Amino acid sequence: MALFWRNHHYSPMDSDVYIDPKEHGKLPYDTLQLILKSYQNASYVLNRKGNIIAFNQRLVDFLHYKPKEFFTCFSKLVVESDVQQVEKYFEKAMEGELQSFRAALKKKDGETVNIQMLEIPIMLNDESAILTVLKEEDEALEGFNITQELVQEFDHLQKLGHFGLVEFDPLKDEYYWSDYIYHLLGINSNDPQPKLTLPLFLKFIHPEDRSTFKQLLEGLVEKGESFSLTFRIIRRDGTERIIHGQAVSKESVNGKPSKLLGIFVDITEKKEAEKRLIELTNRFLSIANEIDAVIWSLDPICNKVLYCSNSVKKILGVDVDFFMKVPSYWKICFHPEDMDKLENALNLLKEGTPLIDEYRMIRPDGEVIWTKVQMIPTINEFGEMTRLDSMIIDITEAKQYELKLQQMANYDPLTSLPNGYSLSNDFPKWIDSAHLHEEMFAVFSIGIDRIKKINNTLGHLAGDAVIKQTAERIQKIVCDYGSIYRIGGDEFIALVKIDQDIESYIQLAQDILDYVEAPLEIDQYEVYVTTSIGISFYPTEGITSDTLLQSANAALYRAKKLGKNNYQIYTKSMNIMTLKDYYIEKELRKALENHQLYMEYQPRIDVKAKQVIGAEALLRWKHPEWGDVSPADFIPLAEEEELINQISDWVLESVCSQIRKWMDDGLQFQFISVNISPKRLLKKDFYDFLVKTTTEKKIPPNLLEIEITESSLLIMDDYVQEQIIKIRDLGVRIALDDFGTSYTSINNIKNFPIDVLKIDKSFIQNIDKDHTDRIITQSLIQMAKGLNLRVVAEGVETQVQLNYLENYQCDEIQGFLYSPSVTDQKIEQLFVKRNMTPQQSEPLKTSEKRKYFRIEFPNPLLSNITITSIQNKQIKIGKTEVAVLNIGGGGLAFASHLRLPSNDKIVYQFETELMGEKLILQGNIVWGKEVKSNIYQYGLKFIIAEHEREKLISLLNTVQIYLRNKRIVRGANFISDDPIQFIERTFL
Repeated sequence: MALFWRNHHYSPMDSDVYIDPKEHGKLPYDTLQLILKSYQNASYVLNRKGNIIAFNQRLVDFLHYKPKEFFTCFSKLVVESDVQQVEKYFEKAMEGELQSFRAALKKKDGETVNIQMLEIPIMLNDESAILTVLKEEDEALEGFNITQELVQEFDHLQKLGHFGLVEFDPLKDEYYWSDYIYHLLGINSNDPQPKLTLPLFLKFIHPEDRSTFKQLLEGLVEKGESFSLTFRIIRRDGTERIIHGQAVSKESVNGKPSKLLGIFVDITEKKEAEKRLIELTNRFLSIANEIDAVIWSLDPICNKVLYCSNSVKKILGVDVDFFMKVPSYWKICFHPEDMDKLENALNLLKEGTPLIDEYRMIRPDGEVIWTKVQMIPTINEFGEMTRLDSMIIDITEAKQYELKLQQMANYDPLTSLPNGYSLSNDFPKWIDSAHLHEEMFAVFSIGIDRIKKINNTLGHLAGDAVIKQTAERIQKIVCDYGSIYRIGGDEFIALVKIDQDIESYIQLAQDILDYVEAPLEIDQYEVYVTTSIGISFYPTEGITSDTLLQSANAALYRAKKLGKNNYQIYTKSMNIMTLKDYYIEKELRKALENHQLYMEYQPRIDVKAKQVIGAEALLRWKHPEWGDVSPADFIPLAEEEELINQISDWVLESVCSQIRKWMDDGLQFQFISVNISPKRLLKKDFYDFLVKTTTEKKIPPNLLEIEITESSLLIMDDYVQEQIIKIRDLGVRIALDDFGTSYTSINNIKNFPIDVLKIDKSFIQNIDKDHTDRIITQSLIQMAKGLNLRVVAEGVETQVQLNYLENYQCDEIQGFLYSPSVTDQKIEQLFVKRNMTPQQSEPLKTSEKRKYFRIEFPNPLLSNITITSIQNKQIKIGKTEVAVLNIGGGGLAFASHLRLPSNDKIVYQFETELMGEKLILQGNIVWGKEVKSNIYQYGLKFIIAEHEREKLISLLNTVQIYLRNKRIVRGANFISDDPIQFIERTFL
């Protein structure tokens, strides 16, 4: 049974035996108990280190120590004068020799007792161990002699200890051979056979060792001279084993031994292991001297180098002899800057913790090398480090490569400036320092203007040279105040700290603009570039890196919008539209990759027939935060970012696929109109792409109409005009869009191959109010008809506008009066229905289900709106005016020119006044619709605490009473116009 710790007390499961709990899982508990319970004497078992790992209760009774005090090195129980002698006997016993000797032990109370000790080699789980049996010296010695009875006690131990016993009475010529002796010789002791005798035993001894054995045996028999011998035997099956034998004389008669005792231990495996160890040691030394690593061992107590490999010369630059003669050199050669780290590691080594780390070392010639050092300490039972084994590997080349990789990871290869990864590491340090010292600093977002134009005209190598030289100029200005990072093709971020005066930062921005503006010399050309700068400040514009970067980038976007080559400081005037534009520009490239683009269709109505005859395909973008984004918002960006060609091709393919589907479904329509960017038309492969697409989709070209803008005529060269003629000859109709907004001459229209003229909505919207617009519209229709062109009026929203157009004999109309743009499923329904009637415009109203009552204002209430957070990130931007239509305890409805998403991750904040009380309300937009071109109506659900809601409802009750009694609601900014008129007048 095993012994365990329980609440720091030893509680043996068996009262006779104690076993070290630290050896749990390593020792054969049942065997140890069997061994220790076999003796009436005090007994214990030692491991190879000389530590007591198991003992019986009799040892406790004999020496009176507490059980836990025995689990230590056995020499601590020996009086000091006998320790050296006892350790020598222990070493011999560990070599397989039975030992019997006298020594003095210390009891718990300090009393010294003389005892006889018998040390018997045994094996535990293939590990050598020593069984020690004690007997007080003043007791009868014959009770302790190894007699027949004691030998019988050993029988059950023989297989465990791999030893056999022989007892010989030379006077009577009688033998006792233990069972294990038969096992050693390969004889089955139960088989009928001659009794084992000494002559027969001698025959099993290897012929080369037999004479030596016989000579020693004769000395024992004649003179009682004990002997110890390692010899070989040849077993019955012919296999050879190595045996260690020890024989002693125990009794004598008339001066001659009368009883002899021998113990024989099979040490074949041990000898083979020693041989293998020697071979491995020699092999190790050979390898150690060949590999590129310094392998060395140190005795730290004696401060002596025990071994050092030849590689010390190559790596550390000193000879082996020098390294061994100067034991402290291994510490001296460490770089001074790494000594603190080394001292910390040495403290851990003293506790027994292995070390592996990287250090710099200095060779005698002054060269600094990088090394990987591994040190393994050996700790004795007293907690002392008795040996230190170490390996030193030169990793200089690998470290240089690693540093190069770090350079590549942290620095921009073109400009050698820190990159965005470095910025993400440095930014928090700037914020922490500014917070600690209560200081401000600025974030400059810097963009090189029109770098794409330089790439297109002079080539990318020239563009790279411009970026590099411009970066050098910016760094020269900024370096005294902070750090600059290149985070994109033409984008840089600078973190700068001057002082608390904002004017100093403004002057720095102006210095950058002025210095960059000076001409650059690129490939013998003088190149002029400018920069735009956006600035935000910590902590006024944010306290996190994300917020500060977002603010600086929004300011940069505004600087570019204002004509470039200027700086803008982030201010609250940067409102929702500015923020939306920033998000759109940042994520436009992902829109096509992430399948966020889709098509809607606005019907075209034949004025006379009042029927749907076709539709214009309109590109839409479903932004993850901002919902549906108008093409007017992102198409100009796409053209600037060179994405427009890719988007145009995607649109054409999508529309052709949709036409094919509608044809397969049997739907009737005359055409689907598609807008194609002038940039795409300028590409010489557009005609081939058009033919390829219509062929693959199997659609008749006459079902396709391509719209080009009037302004594009100004850049058409002869080749493009030839391409347009080829497209028209293919059967595709050509429509001229936005006519009247540019300066195209009548001669260009006459000579250009077009089929349809689309009058811009800017003339149509005021046709019922402005005499000039009526005259222009009528003249354009008459001119088109004279040129045999079909005329389409865009943006028709009222019946009055329709009446004028009918009178002027306009062919088609397109606008909200009949339908806004709709999904492909909805336009399919309209194709089936065909006949359409004008939709009368309705006042703005809401239809959502409400939990709380609402007050409908007779006139809209003016309110400011802003965004406070997106995706749980705090946002600081300016405010925009909107018209609140109604308000209740659960939410409000409002009208705006802004196209806003219904997204519960965007939190809006409203500020207004009612009854002289300032109201600040937050919530999410839960629905929205376009009620007129570029005019939208929304419903907002409040995010509000219940006690605040109760206060709001109480205020609204008061307002309702005033309205019912037709009293003026004072302390509120109501608008005199209706909401649509207010939005058109203020924003459109």
